[in-house]
Amino acid sequence: MLHSRYRSKSDLASNTDIPIHIGVVANYIKPVVDDTMTVDWVAGDISGPVVVPPGVALRLTVMKLKEEEAGKSDVLGIVRGIKEKFHSIEQQTVGENSSPGRSKGFSIGSIAVVNGAKELEALDAQSDLENEQTDKAREFIDGVVVLDYAVPASVPASL
Repeated sequence: MLHSRYRSKSDLASNTDIPIHIGVVANYIKPVVDDTMTVDWVAGDISGPVVVPPGVALRLTVMKLKEEEAGKSDVLGIVRGIKEKFHSIEQQTVGENSSPGRSKGFSIGSIAVVNGAKELEALDAQSDLENEQTDKAREFIDGVVVLDYAVPASVPASL
């Protein structure tokens, strides 16, 4: 997974032409993937700078709706309310995909940040609460991809 954040859509668009992005894609992504999916969203629910400290864990969730517009606002509302239900989530961004041509139909994305892998496992232990939230959105959703990953405690200098 290549995860990056930008101040604006224009900053994102200009990123594709800079040498470091081209190098990461050429050296680290293309050699190991058969296919790609891109989900970009504007996280309008963030105030202040977004910092993802070393050692945290993140849960990326992308959702494909049964019908493009049916239930979209309901699902966005449910996902935006997740942070209030799961108190171990330190940061959460939620948004509607702005790159539909590259997303294989996935139109909603979210990233939840917790303090580490143990906290991520604790989220899974709250299955009753998770099922309650899932049931609210189930009628609108055709598919979900969830990817959990940990941010290394330190980043190699070669990147």
